[in-house]
Amino acid sequence: QHYEKAATEGHIFARFTLGVLECKEGHRDLALQHFLISAKMGHKQSMDNVKILLTGSIATEAICAEALQEYEAAVEDMTSTSREEAKQMGAENIRSFII
Repeated sequence: QHYEKAATEGHIFARFTLGVLECKEGHRDLALQHFLISAKMGHKQSMDNVKILLTGSIATEAICAEALQEYEAAVEDMTSTSREEAKQMGAENIRSFII
């Protein structure tokens, strides 16, 4: 119930988790829908799961291609010089700025 609320409010990891839970329950069509939404928001593991569902004949090539295109666009939108600099600095150096 909490995951559902968070997912409807745009929380990517909650949406991914709902996909995992649906998949475990055997509801692969529902799992695909959750993974597609979070993949299109730039979540790599969700995109990977869409590809896995493609090999299992749950997703189609067209659905996978559309998801990949939107995934790449979302990742590009999240890319910035500041983020790249932060990655190069490493987590320890970033924490020193916060304290």
